[in-house]
Amino acid sequence: MLVESGKTIATSSAREKTNTQQEPVLEIGEIQGHILPGFNKDYHTFLFLEIIEVQQVKHWLHQIHSSIITLEAILNSHQRDQKTENSCHELNIWLNIAFSFNGLSKLINDTDLFTDAAFKDGLHNRSELLGDPSDRNAEGNCHNWVIGGFNNVPDIILIIAGDELHCVANKVNQIETNLNSGLKIMFQQAAAVLPPPLKGHEHFGFRDCISQPCVRGRISDEPDSFLTPRHAPAHLHQEQPIQDLIWPGEFIFGYPRQNPVDKLLPGAIAEASPAWARNGSFLVFRRLRQDVEVFQEFIKTAVKKLSADNPALADIYPEKLAAKLMGRWFRGTPILHAPDSDNNVEIAQNSLLSDYFTYEGSNDFVFNDISGKDNSRECLHMSGDVMGLICPHAAHIRKAFPRDTKTLGGSEADTQTHRLLRRGIPFGEPFPAPGERGLLFFAYQTSIERQFEFITTNWINNFNFPDSGAGYDPIVGQNNNLGENRIRTWTLPIKNTDGHLTKISIELPTDWVIPTGGGYFFAPSISGLKHLAGASLN
Repeated sequence: MLVESGKTIATSSAREKTNTQQEPVLEIGEIQGHILPGFNKDYHTFLFLEIIEVQQVKHWLHQIHSSIITLEAILNSHQRDQKTENSCHELNIWLNIAFSFNGLSKLINDTDLFTDAAFKDGLHNRSELLGDPSDRNAEGNCHNWVIGGFNNVPDIILIIAGDELHCVANKVNQIETNLNSGLKIMFQQAAAVLPPPLKGHEHFGFRDCISQPCVRGRISDEPDSFLTPRHAPAHLHQEQPIQDLIWPGEFIFGYPRQNPVDKLLPGAIAEASPAWARNGSFLVFRRLRQDVEVFQEFIKTAVKKLSADNPALADIYPEKLAAKLMGRWFRGTPILHAPDSDNNVEIAQNSLLSDYFTYEGSNDFVFNDISGKDNSRECLHMSGDVMGLICPHAAHIRKAFPRDTKTLGGSEADTQTHRLLRRGIPFGEPFPAPGERGLLFFAYQTSIERQFEFITTNWINNFNFPDSGAGYDPIVGQNNNLGENRIRTWTLPIKNTDGHLTKISIELPTDWVIPTGGGYFFAPSISGLKHLAGASLN
């Protein structure tokens, strides 16, 4: 319960304090840094590799494992004065690595111990389950992917990231030079944070990666050495209002999962199940081409039709319709905070306010001042939107993370078992520059079936979620009908001028996000990587 009162705080805080004492100490020197805390770097290059000769690859892994940056190393880097350092210094060029099931099977003989069927099948075998086109001639059909399709499944993905483009390019050249005959580069993908005014946004113009799970766990034996700081004094299970802390086993093997009944209690230990998989994580990769021109044209056309056909929508305009589709304005402000216009800069720039909202309930929440100016406490009020009149039920953020909305799994505690650590970054130049553009979607989890695939099939592509007839997610949802009919519909609830509720069905005639590559991978721990380098296949 999020509604606060003195009594509620008093009765819950003791239990929550006991709960925080159960948070495990993370083996921060073992966990790859792209998993936690993520790479806060502007430039990335991804190398997709094929294993040609196993022993040569094991030798290469033995050489590079010490270059893989960990959670511990990134935390230490935050304490250094990086402004005085050379951007091309090896400490500022970060590397991580992950393997497909096929790649692991070439290196080690116990891969059958993995229990996640999706990982073992590979994304190429489950593409249509995710709604990707079944038509072999369609661009988004996995037979036509630039990487990860039936004919080009990589064994390894190597992630290289840095603050300066030339530094990343130099490191990539060095890696390519040092690759031995045991490896072949199948595909290379460059990506970068978009330049101003789109910095921090994706190609459609929306601010990206706002609502991320906050992970439980401590970085040392010190009782308050939490990986995620606590700003809500009355609710130690939350980093800040509405942002529940998630048990680390949802993202990293070897730690407690989220409890689907009680979010305060740890769940079962996440197991992969090879013993060497501890401190590793499954990585989902999707290369998503974005057709910005088609998206913008749809917005313009739809606004004209909606305003002409519906008196209650006479004041609709392109930015507002786009906010209805996403659930946020372009700057990231939740439409629930600003129903009519995005005119509050404070909300857009404040990480607490931009993620403080629920869909069903009306809540007051006490939190610590996070500006650093003082130690005062403040109170926020949030009203819900059960009918979807402000944020439509099928808006992207409402589909992808329904928060306090009841689902088939039941409570919000169950919803928290379907979270992802997203690590996306754009590729290509902003529109209208020529060439391809889109998003490289990366997400970490410990169950591809229960997390990424569940979200995609049960929520995003479910026409009747979270409300009957809600429609498809208008941003990334897919309607995988046989043949060429992939038309999606999306429902916009409004109140007519007479006060009656009307649901307007809007046709989305084409996909403006198209899958063009992908894969399911496993990112091992540092010890796991050493194990792969030294494992015998006999």
